[in-house]
Amino acid sequence: MKKTLYISLAFLMSLSLFTDCFAKKDISLYSQVPAAMRSEVKEAEFDLEQAEADVKLAEERVKLSEMKKDLVALGMKYADTNKELAKILEKKAILTIEVKKLEAIEKASLGDKIDNILNIANFRAKEIDKEKDSILTEAEAVTLDIKMNRLTKKIIDQEKKIKQSKKK
Repeated sequence: MKKTLYISLAFLMSLSLFTDCFAKKDISLYSQVPAAMRSEVKEAEFDLEQAEADVKLAEERVKLSEMKKDLVALGMKYADTNKELAKILEKKAILTIEVKKLEAIEKASLGDKIDNILNIANFRAKEIDKEKDSILTEAEAVTLDIKMNRLTKKIIDQEKKIKQSKKK
């Protein structure tokens, strides 16, 4: 697709340079050519219009491909973020179990009271840190989901734009 785009652009630039040189010198002479003899020029002008339309279509397809590539990258990041969130929630659950165990030990008046209180406080602090991490990671996942939805809508619009260009 890019190869076609580059070839078309090179053709158009070459044609543009050639026509600029030709047009400046021979506009007055060409206007004297009878209409019946201008058909080949009209065909060439039509071909040029087609080539320009093809270049525009190729550019739109490149934009679409870039958007799809970006959507895939967002999808990968979204999946990684959800995986990270699952790991955080797993660690938080483990810490919650440890806190419950320590609280049960304290209620049963087992072990040193001071050590029990410090251990419970330590594990609760870690549990709160994991809660904070889970909130931030979940927020990131939600924002990535919104970005993916927005980009998906742009992709649909771009595909419609390409279909309309093909019809012309």
